[in-house]
Amino acid sequence: MKKLPKLIAISTITFFLVSIPLFAAADSDSDSDSKDIAQMTQTADLVFQGKVTSIDYKTSEAGDPFTFVTYQVDKVISGSYTDPTITLRFNGGFMDATHTLYSMSSEQPTFDVGDEDMLFVKGNGDSGCPLVGCTNGRIRVIQGIYQDDSGHELLETSNQTTDTLETGDRIPSQTVDTHKAGNMTFSLKYSERPAGANVKKYGQRITSESLNGLVAKHRPKNPKKVVSANKGQKILSRNTLQTMGVIVPTANQPDAQAAQQSFEAISPTEQAILNEQKAQEEINQMAIPQLEVDGTTGN
Repeated sequence: MKKLPKLIAISTITFFLVSIPLFAAADSDSDSDSKDIAQMTQTADLVFQGKVTSIDYKTSEAGDPFTFVTYQVDKVISGSYTDPTITLRFNGGFMDATHTLYSMSSEQPTFDVGDEDMLFVKGNGDSGCPLVGCTNGRIRVIQGIYQDDSGHELLETSNQTTDTLETGDRIPSQTVDTHKAGNMTFSLKYSERPAGANVKKYGQRITSESLNGLVAKHRPKNPKKVVSANKGQKILSRNTLQTMGVIVPTANQPDAQAAQQSFEAISPTEQAILNEQKAQEEINQMAIPQLEVDGTTGN
């Protein structure tokens, strides 16, 4: 799989840009020369087409950023989901309340209100990038043309024997080449990847009916239930969750120091546990033992 470097040109100098590997690992694949629709559909918890309606930014207690992207769900193609909207949680975003320090990575897709996409969702609320293969799990829909995250047109070939889409030439557009976050505007530069000889000879523009048919052909019989990330949830440190009884140290993470240094947002599963236990009321009445560095319980 080839990775596409994303070069970032800044249109303002009134903020700081932090481009770093983000703290939670996403699926390893990024945009590639082809998309195996069969594998992607079978891996995904949900496949839907929709439009971005809002983007929100939250930080953890440790000050690390999350971006919550809400889609209007126009069509569910694979999976079990009935709500009219869904919110996806991604690592990265603004790192301060004044929105002057922004963190992003070339390994993650960028989203803007109005974007239309087909998304292959996996691990929403738990993964740092809740898409199959991260950028590979996003298919843009721009003026009826299906493109990968970097703007290369996706084509089916008349001589293909597998349910795979090939990438054609890149179509420059403002939708792909610019990104707005708060009052900031980014100019994104992608590597050009010319279509191969086979694609030039046999490539055909894929239709909505054809692509939906490919996905429907491979959708799992017993899909997982997908939960929308709660954009209003409080993001707690792992140590805080641990004292609530949600996270328990294991043999691989026995000490309090490790627990304090790691953190995560509450996933939908953890949120449900907190609600059931009424943790906020109960924790004030609980005697919480202190954890020693060697993993033993102290008094």
